[in-house]
Amino acid sequence: MFPARPTTDTLGPITRTVRDAAIVLDAIAGYDPADPITAYAVGQIPKPYTSFLLRDGLKGARPGVIRQPMDAKTLPTSEDYRRVRMVIDKAIDDLRSFGAEIVDPVTIPALVERANRPYESNVFETEPAIDRYLAEHPNAPAKTLREIPATSRFS
Repeated sequence: MFPARPTTDTLGPITRTVRDAAIVLDAIAGYDPADPITAYAVGQIPKPYTSFLLRDGLKGARPGVIRQPMDAKTLPTSEDYRRVRMVIDKAIDDLRSFGAEIVDPVTIPALVERANRPYESNVFETEPAIDRYLAEHPNAPAKTLREIPATSRFS
């Protein structure tokens, strides 16, 4: 994976638990010569992230729940939506059981308009970033972003 906007996009690991995430962070934290921005990490790595895990770590936390669909194509009456909502509601109940105070719902004025606003400020950055990424992989089926739609793997 690579970010479309290297100056703002961040990619990271997906883990099963918070403890797993802390273990991964312990393994990946630090300086990477292929990523100059990580030079700021030199001398700044804390004690193991797992040492910050607390059984009552969510006490006093106030996560908010946005219930409003942000995509006009969302169908709140669909079976898929219902299934996803059940998983989210279970996660919210789990947070509450660990001491979090759930703010539900959170209302953000003009949220849908903000979420669906055309985002054009990455035009200058995305294509060169992808072209650089592809240049590092000589066996890639395309050499540039513009070539990708022409490959047989694009659908």
